[in-house]
Amino acid sequence: MYTAVIVGCGKIAGLYDDTEITDAIVSHAAGYRNHDMFDLSGCVDRDRQTVERFAELQKIAHFDTSLVTVLNSVQPDIISITTPDDTHFSIVSSILGCVHVPPRLIFLEKPACQNSRELESLLEMSDSVNVPIVVNHSRRFHWLYAAVKEKYEGGQLGELLGVDCSYYGGWMHSGVHLVDTIRYLFSTEIVCPNIIERIVSRNTDDPTLTIQAKLEANNGSVLFQGWDDKHYQIFDLEFRFSTGRLMVRNFEQEYYWEACVENSMGERVLEPKSMELPMNGKSPMVRAMDILSNYLKTGDIEALKGYLLRDVATSLRSIWQVNSCT
Repeated sequence: MYTAVIVGCGKIAGLYDDTEITDAIVSHAAGYRNHDMFDLSGCVDRDRQTVERFAELQKIAHFDTSLVTVLNSVQPDIISITTPDDTHFSIVSSILGCVHVPPRLIFLEKPACQNSRELESLLEMSDSVNVPIVVNHSRRFHWLYAAVKEKYEGGQLGELLGVDCSYYGGWMHSGVHLVDTIRYLFSTEIVCPNIIERIVSRNTDDPTLTIQAKLEANNGSVLFQGWDDKHYQIFDLEFRFSTGRLMVRNFEQEYYWEACVENSMGERVLEPKSMELPMNGKSPMVRAMDILSNYLKTGDIEALKGYLLRDVATSLRSIWQVNSCT
């Protein structure tokens, strides 16, 4: 088995696993605990009460407010970093630059870092100590998007004409999901961003932006519609292809395909059809754990292709391009 440590004991780490209203495996702790190749051996948080509560909930033997103390006790194969966004760089730097025996793999929550200087530094450190950094852009691990990507690359969906999407919770923190999903699916840059609206998010340094942009590949339109989550949370995507329209609703809980057909009057209209996607019942976190354990077993870096920090670097640069305009 491969030993794992979680740094940052909040929601995505698994602090609320005991009160989740869904049976889906979403958190890092649940991912490790429900996989037969991992032993969740340690956790770290700067708040003593939080780390003690998390350790008790997850039945973790080694816990502390000191990162070095836990890492020296456990010497893990893999470390999950689930701390606040602006701490990612300093924590990864500490692990890769200061720990005597670094882990074999880092699983880092998004966004990986805050600016291009931090990005280049993380890439350099990762290469120099041969410790890959996998970023948890969860939709890269989602069966639905993997199936859509396969159909698109196989030419079954035709040309991508445009994307409309809605999100909440800050351009940097949540908008990066949308930007990275578009880049992952269609391998196209998002260019010419025009900020239409700014909504104050919970993090006042990261407003939720409404942005009109273009697809570099064909000048197709992209709309990122910001939403104020004081009302409720929204995360929807609509992809418009030359063959029809795919709508993904409410955090992938539902999806609909409408094919382009010609009616009796010769008009091109949309009609509900089955997309016939090869559904995989595994949650994104479970699929991520399979990929991570496969790398630890084989050491084959190809097992991580598409999930590494270098693979999502352009998505981060797109986010920062917009931030430079604010």
